[in-house]
Amino acid sequence: MNRRGLWSVRWRSAVVWVWCSFCLLTLASLTLRYIVLYIHPDHDTHRERWCPPEPVESDECYSWRPVLLPHATCGCTRRILIRHTCSEDLSPKMWDGQANSTCDPDGSVRGPQQLVMSISTPFLTPKRLATLSYTITQVNELYRGWVLRVYTRVNKHSLPSLCSLVCAHPNLDVCDITAMSETANTVHHAAWRWGVVGDPLVSTWALRYLHHALLPRDAHALTQFINSNKCWHLMKDHPTHSHSVLGSGLLAGKTSWGLSELTGIRKRILLTRHVVEEEQVFRDMVTPVIGRDVMTHDSLTCYTSAGAVPFPSRRSPGQWVGMPIPTLTNSPQNQNKSHKNATDIMPPQLKVFSVKYNSKVNTTDGFQIIKNQADNDDVNEMEREHINRKNGIPRCPHSCRPPLHPNWDYC
Repeated sequence: MNRRGLWSVRWRSAVVWVWCSFCLLTLASLTLRYIVLYIHPDHDTHRERWCPPEPVESDECYSWRPVLLPHATCGCTRRILIRHTCSEDLSPKMWDGQANSTCDPDGSVRGPQQLVMSISTPFLTPKRLATLSYTITQVNELYRGWVLRVYTRVNKHSLPSLCSLVCAHPNLDVCDITAMSETANTVHHAAWRWGVVGDPLVSTWALRYLHHALLPRDAHALTQFINSNKCWHLMKDHPTHSHSVLGSGLLAGKTSWGLSELTGIRKRILLTRHVVEEEQVFRDMVTPVIGRDVMTHDSLTCYTSAGAVPFPSRRSPGQWVGMPIPTLTNSPQNQNKSHKNATDIMPPQLKVFSVKYNSKVNTTDGFQIIKNQADNDDVNEMEREHINRKNGIPRCPHSCRPPLHPNWDYC
C-alpha cells in the first residue's frame, strides 16, 4: 500500500534529514566552541577556575621562620615571619631581584605567599588611630598569620603615633599612598584598599573598612573560603547588603585566579573618582568574568546569590558581618592612653561580646573558634529575637540555614 501525506517516504526522509542536520550543527558548534576556548581562553566569560588551598608541607624544610628586620621609616626592629626553604639564605638580601610589593618597602621584605587584610583611610586622626589600634588587636586575635595593611597618607604629624603602632605590632604595614603612583594620590581614599589586589607577593587578600568591626563570624567564613577551591569571596549578612553587588563590601580573593587580570582590575579601580564608581567597576569588570569562581556567604538572600553557602557559625544577637564600630570616645584622657589592651578602647557593644564569650573561645588552626556557641548562648530566644529585630535583622530563610542546623532562626 502506497502511503501519502505526512506518512509518505519522502516526508519521513525529510524529517530524518532535518533532525540529523540539526544534531550535526549542534555538535560542530560545541566542538568549535571548545577549540576556540582552548586556543583563546580569554573568550570564556563564565569558565570555572580552581584556586585550591596551599598544601601543608610535612617536612621541616618548608615553613615560616621569624626574622628580625629593621623598619625603614620608624627605625625599630621587628620580628616578622618569612616563608623559608632549606635552599634559601634567611636574610633580607634573599629577596633582591624579585618582584616588589605594592606596599613597598614594608610589604616587599616579607617575601611571597602573604595573607593580607587591606584597609584605607585618607589620614590618621587621633580617633582613627584609636580605631586602628583596636582593629590590629582584633586581627592578632582572629586572623593569626595575617598582615594588616593600611593605605594612607603619611605626614609628620601622624608619624610618631603611627610608628608606635607599627613597632608594637609586627604584622602591621603602613603603605604611603603618595609613594605608590601619581594616579593613586588623586582617587577617592576608599579605592586605595584595592592596592593589595594583584600584588605578586600576596597569595590571599581581604578588603575591609576601618570603621567595620571584625567578628569571629567573619573569620570563620573567610577560613572556609581559604580551605575551598573558590577564587573570590563575598559576604551578605544584612538586608542593606542586598542592594549592592559587593554585598557588605568585605571582599576577598586568591592571587592564583590570575595575576595579570587582577593587576588590570586594580589599575582600573585606582582610576575611580567616587565610591560609587568602585562598585560600578566591579560590576562591569569582575562580575562578568568570575562566573562560578565565587563563594558567597549569604544568610538572607542565598537564592539570588552566585555560589551561596550558609555561614559556618551562628549569628550573635544584634551583630552582622560588616557592622560598623560604634563611635569611640574622643576624650583627651583616652587619646593619651597607650591602649595596651583592646578592651580599653573597645566600644561598649563589642566589649560586652568579648567578656561574654571569652570563656568559650578555643584556638584551632590559628583562628579563634567559639565552641558550641549555638548550645551555650545565655541569651534566650525571645531576647535574641528582640535584639535582632531592633537592629533590622530578619529571620533566615530555611534555604539559607546550614543543613546541620535548621533550627537556627537567625543564622
